[in-house]
Amino acid sequence: MNIFSTLLKPQNIHSLAIPQKNSNLTLDRNQHKWLIYVIFGLIGNVGIWSAAIFYTKQVAPSYQSEWTISIPGSKLSANVNLPGIGQATSNVESPYNSSASDPRENYKFIARTDEVIEIAARQINLPPKQFGKPRVEILLNTTLIEFKMESDSPESAQKKAIALQNALELRVQELRQQEIDQQKSNLSSTLNFAEHKLHLAQERVSDYKRESKLLENDQLREVSVNLEHLRRLRSEKMAELEQMQGRLQQLSLDMGISVEEARDAFILQSDPIFQQYLIAYSQASTDRLQLSVQFRPDHPAVIAKTEEWEATQSAVLQRSEFLLGRPVQVGKLEQLNIQGSNSDGSERSKLLQELIFLQSQHQGLEAQVKEMDQQIIESQTRLSMLSVEKTQLDNIQRDVQIAEAVFSSMLTRLDLSQSNISASYPPMLLLTEPNLPSKPTAPQKLLLLATAMGSIFLTSGLFGLWYRDRRIHPNPPSS
Repeated sequence: MNIFSTLLKPQNIHSLAIPQKNSNLTLDRNQHKWLIYVIFGLIGNVGIWSAAIFYTKQVAPSYQSEWTISIPGSKLSANVNLPGIGQATSNVESPYNSSASDPRENYKFIARTDEVIEIAARQINLPPKQFGKPRVEILLNTTLIEFKMESDSPESAQKKAIALQNALELRVQELRQQEIDQQKSNLSSTLNFAEHKLHLAQERVSDYKRESKLLENDQLREVSVNLEHLRRLRSEKMAELEQMQGRLQQLSLDMGISVEEARDAFILQSDPIFQQYLIAYSQASTDRLQLSVQFRPDHPAVIAKTEEWEATQSAVLQRSEFLLGRPVQVGKLEQLNIQGSNSDGSERSKLLQELIFLQSQHQGLEAQVKEMDQQIIESQTRLSMLSVEKTQLDNIQRDVQIAEAVFSSMLTRLDLSQSNISASYPPMLLLTEPNLPSKPTAPQKLLLLATAMGSIFLTSGLFGLWYRDRRIHPNPPSS
């Protein structure tokens, strides 16, 4: 069963017949809506064209004079040689080197300020409010600035443009002069400070020469001779010290131990308690080795002898640490080859005593050398103190030379200061002079084209709305 058979059922015939009774009413309503869209379209188009025609008839024509200036970005430098002092340098970087500023933006702002407008208005006897403000455009990737000045006649526009350009040049010149005066003021204060420092340094030299009492050369020579005598004695003591050091090294080499180790061995060998511990440790080591050869490691006799060996070893180490003041390993004690009170041990003890005696003498010589070093230091200090006045005088004279150099450099910078102004306000070059406009810029002919386009858009929009309503509410078929 399709949709047509459903609509042809008897119970649906009545529902289909009901809309046919109101078909005339629906048709009248659609016609009424169409008439409304037509009326709105006529009213809108008449309003658009009336406003455009009224504007073109009532607005006075406007003329625009144009001109262009260039802001060059040159780099200047100046070098001045100061004989006997050095060189003074003055560099003027290009204003376009900085990415944070553009001199053309500064000139654009200055050209639109009230000060420039007032100066230009006075030149042509106009109130500043009637003069107006120029349109300024910066041309990218160039050094050019384009100006546009409007007025109600070509001659008036050109006069305003010329007056504005002259006012801009005057204002920039004023700003340059203000910066020159400010720099001169700053440099002058700095120059006065440098001159004051120079006078102070010269006065210090005069006062020092008048009040100081320099030591005579004989006193300096006496201290110097005494210093050389101490150095010679120290050299002799150092030779004797090196000779004794050789004897100590040879005796230590013969005994196989160092001087420090000999001192440790002598201390340990002289202690009877340590010797008892050492003999017990040696006996326990021998017995443990014999039992280890005969029995296994877990045999009770081996275990007992091992414990005895460890106890005697601990006693030896504790006693050696007590005597020497530091922990000592067993291997170090064996390296010292400490013997008992036999004949060989007594001979070794004599060698140890001789080694320690030599070490004591060596220490005595070292103490004498240190004392001489202290005396040499004191003599050097005294010699330095005696010559300090001359050193101070040299320093003061050097300060005078530096102050003179700074003062001369500041004078040179003051002479070169005017060249630095081009970095803040670079010179302007007038590329094209203000022209005499031949055609008005307002009202523009494009206004009529815009009016026609607005009329077309309005008519198309109203037609679209009417067509949408017709699709949503179509006219019913006539009965």
